[in-house]
Amino acid sequence: MTCRAWLERISEVSTARLRQNKASCTPPPVRLVRDSRLCQAVVAELRVAAPALVDASPLPKLVDCLEQVVTGADADLGMRLLLRALKAHSVPVPYGQYHRLVALGWQFPPPGAVHDGLAITWPPVSAASRQGINGDFGLSRLARQFTAGWHYRTPREAVAAAVKADGYERPPGSEAAVLLEDTRRCSTQACPMTRSPRCGWRQRTVATASTGSASAAGSGWSRSPKCARST
Repeated sequence: MTCRAWLERISEVSTARLRQNKASCTPPPVRLVRDSRLCQAVVAELRVAAPALVDASPLPKLVDCLEQVVTGADADLGMRLLLRALKAHSVPVPYGQYHRLVALGWQFPPPGAVHDGLAITWPPVSAASRQGINGDFGLSRLARQFTAGWHYRTPREAVAAAVKADGYERPPGSEAAVLLEDTRRCSTQACPMTRSPRCGWRQRTVATASTGSASAAGSGWSRSPKCARST
């Protein structure tokens, strides 16, 4: 389910439980976020999106009201209402602004709540999609799917899951592009895995199974000059 559906389900269950126990119905104290730095950051993103919001919304004072919420009430609530307005009106959000909203999401709602339902203007998928990724990706990440514990799904399902593992920080299709690039690299005559693909694959799965860390797999194994240029 989506992040929003998950939160709504939690709300439904929690409300039903609280109604059964009247003594626990006292709401917790509200902690308003009025940090000037965070307020300024949210207002800055609101003003970037203001022209598109004005065009998309029938409410003429929507932007002004959102800014009043941020500066006069609660930056957290203002951030959430800004996201709700962007999603409700399907306002296109440039990739650069999306990254800033995700960074703000670590201060307020989780990044998943920022991404879910947002109309992001993604850049074209390219080999550069692997830049700036923390952790494992590509063929070595796929190899991790076949270590101990992978048996809860078929090999085809494991590959399908790996192809879709873009996360919220990369354009859709990035992981598929990286996997394709790694596969092409390994199909060259200069790559040791071309001469012995079974041995190379076993080397990757054994390494990740023995350590369980991305450092044992990740992009490091493909940095060999015999295999490919550094990722």
